[in-house]
Amino acid sequence: MTGSASRSARASAGATDHAAMRRHNRALVLDLLLGGESASRSAIAERTGLAKPTVSLIVEDLLIEGLVDEVGQGDSTATGGRPPTLLAVRAEAAAVVGVHVGVTRTTVVVADLLGTELGRESMATPDGRPRTALKRIAGLVTQCLAAVDLHTGQVASVVVCLPGLVDVEDGTLLLASNLGWSGVPVTKELSSALDLPVTAVNTAQATLVAELMEGAAAGAREVVLVYAGSGVGAALASGGRLVSGGRGVAGELGHCRVRPDGIVCGCGKTGCLETVASAEAVVRNAQARWGRRAKPETAQDVAAAAAEGDQTAIEVLQDSARTIGGAAAWMVNLFDPDTVVLAGGLAGAGAVFTEAFEQAMQADVLPAAGPRRVVLAALGQDAEVRGAILLARERVREQLGRGPLAAAGHPR
Repeated sequence: MTGSASRSARASAGATDHAAMRRHNRALVLDLLLGGESASRSAIAERTGLAKPTVSLIVEDLLIEGLVDEVGQGDSTATGGRPPTLLAVRAEAAAVVGVHVGVTRTTVVVADLLGTELGRESMATPDGRPRTALKRIAGLVTQCLAAVDLHTGQVASVVVCLPGLVDVEDGTLLLASNLGWSGVPVTKELSSALDLPVTAVNTAQATLVAELMEGAAAGAREVVLVYAGSGVGAALASGGRLVSGGRGVAGELGHCRVRPDGIVCGCGKTGCLETVASAEAVVRNAQARWGRRAKPETAQDVAAAAAEGDQTAIEVLQDSARTIGGAAAWMVNLFDPDTVVLAGGLAGAGAVFTEAFEQAMQADVLPAAGPRRVVLAALGQDAEVRGAILLARERVREQLGRGPLAAAGHPR
């Protein structure tokens, strides 16, 4: 390499390093302010470890971009100097959208940059071809935005959570047996319909994010969430952060085989955990044992009967809980979590389910691997869509750390 070429290469590398440092510093400031608190330039410098001139330059850019406002004055300094000017994120500078596609209902929530909910809409999850269903879901997003006087040009990120195996690299729904969908390019279809950036995750992972950030697992580091509902799944966190795996399908507990001679699962295998212990399995097992009485139509019907003391309903729920608890013990032995969270519709069936789950799990875990606590999810049926909103905010943080929203095609 010639001397001039070497100098050019070093200059290019230096420029790249400088740009990366600027993005990193900007992200530090934004992370602090996106927490929702106001802070002065000096406080930001102290809490991020950045030099005051660096903070001032970043703040000036954010003010120009309309992402931050000066919102008043703080307390005077101990030496009697001028009160500092406080800064806060303009929550209305952009919106985020969370979508939960459930087996029976689909919910859309619109929130501001701080995650405060602005509005929601829901409908029965559309039947029929996936592409047609996704167009209707895109229409629900547009409807929800219009209801709060927003349009797609004001949305920075959309996250959709789905009841199945999701390839997070390209947003393809690999399999959702309860919907009868497979190989569906969800991100591509919704992005095209909305002209917005869309990210897809699975339901258990979105639920875990919500419980980690705002629910029962807040402050926990190593977590296994077991999701027991229309499907059965799990999600993992390590160091307080979601672990998705190579393609995003980490935690697919429901498609582990527990009964080789069982019924055929939607994934094509026989005897998967989901066929034995999901909400649908609970209904099927209750109907088979209900005798001449009116047959239960939903797992909620079975739970209601159990709450009234019906012994058959109690036994069916306990059988499901013990099966899922035994499978959860495998995950505890493998990952050694400090917290296990039980979530999903069946988790709301009460002590008859939750106690049987924990007893079965604890009976099979290694004493050294046993979790320090087992907790019931705190956010209930809202956890999935709340997790989608929180993940959408994370995507915005990543985007804002790189530069203005408008630079990526998302107008303010």
